[in-house]
Amino acid sequence: MVTDTRPSQTQPAPGTERDPGRDEIAFVLLLVQSGLGVLSLAGVIVVAAAGVRTGLAAVPALVQALAPLVLAFGVAARRPWARRGTLAYEALALAGFTVNALVALSPRVGLDLGAAALLTGVALPAAIVGLLVTPSPPRPAAAREVAAAGTGEAP
Repeated sequence: MVTDTRPSQTQPAPGTERDPGRDEIAFVLLLVQSGLGVLSLAGVIVVAAAGVRTGLAAVPALVQALAPLVLAFGVAARRPWARRGTLAYEALALAGFTVNALVALSPRVGLDLGAAALLTGVALPAAIVGLLVTPSPPRPAAAREVAAAGTGEAP
């Protein structure tokens, strides 16, 4: 019996395996982030329906709703572009929060940075980045054997 020793495109290189649980948690957190973007978009739509000119305010709200959604499904499918895109998007979100926090320090601006702003602007992006950046702990040999038995491949 001849076995194929070429690396499969669906299997990661040895030592680069990621725990699928981290990707699933990142998927859920990105869906939460997308839901918050939908709420933001709904707020812009309500204000626009009330007759207030919103200009291009709907564009960032639309990006906040759609970008995490697209990235979530890419991360769930373990696409490399989605991981890089998510890290870039979350870095942009953290940078945006930092700018807002610096503006809020000005005495002329009455921005309130409460718990909700900290959770959505810092905790959620930081958690997603932490899930995607930190390497997965090595799986025990027994878990590798069980996973290999389910796919019919050698551990």
